[in-house]
Amino acid sequence: MEQAIKNAIDSLFEPTTYFLGSVIGLAVFVRFRKFFSQKVVIAAIFAVSTAFLLWAWDDPNFNRIITKADNIPILILLSTVVFFTWLAMRTAVLNDERTANGQPTIEAEYSKQKVFTWPDLVYVEFICIILFTALLVIWSIEIEAPLEEP
Repeated sequence: MEQAIKNAIDSLFEPTTYFLGSVIGLAVFVRFRKFFSQKVVIAAIFAVSTAFLLWAWDDPNFNRIITKADNIPILILLSTVVFFTWLAMRTAVLNDERTANGQPTIEAEYSKQKVFTWPDLVYVEFICIILFTALLVIWSIEIEAPLEEP
């Protein structure tokens, strides 16, 4: 049974099938954006993805590939791309609803609020720089980066 699931996944992620499925999936996502932009949908997507990750973790090949130092950023990238694509679509759907109701968009409301660059923005950016630098230092110490000689 487990081998049948692996074979099905391998056939789904064959390049031509994957590309065609991605294009159709994106078209369905845009067409039914009102449904896919709900919070419960993104929660379900991440729950299913986490369940798949935990199920596949026992496979030694998958585990070796997913925990390799080069592939950890790719895993982070994939999850953030999914989340921020959903967030952009959610904002678009909310703005469409606000425009249909005669209200200003979310960005128009934010632009009415004035925030001074100094000190508000500079402090936030400085704190982010410090946090990300600390994160990168800890990450580079903890994860064995492939920086050895070829």
